[in-house]
Amino acid sequence: MKHSDSSGAPPIEQSAAQLRALTQDIRTWAAELGFAGVGITDTDLRHVEQPLQDWLARGWHGEMEYMACLLYTSDAADDTPC
Repeated sequence: MKHSDSSGAPPIEQSAAQLRALTQDIRTWAAELGFAGVGITDTDLRHVEQPLQDWLARGWHGEMEYMACLLYTSDAADDTPC
């Protein structure tokens, strides 16, 4: 698996074992800092974009108007929601 950052540096190859170890380290550090829990996920959320858009279009965000600003697509030239 490749890991890259915004610095423009080439991606770093990491094995599944290295990623599992990093995950455990993060969970340990979080517990040491007093966090009740920690979650780790992928940053590519395109697969849940449409369900979110549908949910927002239905008005299910209630009075949380800031969420209505999320009605945009990842394909937009300017992906700033508001």
